[in-house]
Amino acid sequence: MPLIKKEVVQKTYRIDKELEQSLERLSKILNRSQNDLVNYALKLLFIDNEKWFFEDYVKEIATKLVNCNDDSSIYVGDYEFIFQNGRPCHLIIKEMKNKECVTMNSFDIVYEPGMIYEVRRHITHILEKLYEKKPNFIDDYIYKHIEINDVSE
Repeated sequence: MPLIKKEVVQKTYRIDKELEQSLERLSKILNRSQNDLVNYALKLLFIDNEKWFFEDYVKEIATKLVNCNDDSSIYVGDYEFIFQNGRPCHLIIKEMKNKECVTMNSFDIVYEPGMIYEVRRHITHILEKLYEKKPNFIDDYIYKHIEINDVSE
């Protein structure tokens, strides 16, 4: 049976003495390493909080779009979000398949202090569909494939 090599990093954390004692006991009872148990606990924590990660991710995209002084666009997976500053502002959402636009939605957004929430609402609606198809898309695209382009030219 071939060995599967995991990509790991070494970190140092401080934990409460009581937690450390419990971790040591559980490790012995289950005959599992403390490292395995900590990794498992962290995975559960992230799964339980994935909605927060998604909302934070959408907030980051919307903030980058709206705070750009010029018109801007962000690519996430097969979607392009274009924000055109103006009065009213426009949010254009394109879905790309084989480098061709297959669907496009456009929304007028009133230029006002709360407009970021309107942008987030539209982006959330689209990305929830992507999240259903590819639950790990945030891991796949965040910081790797997000880019902001100036489209004002």
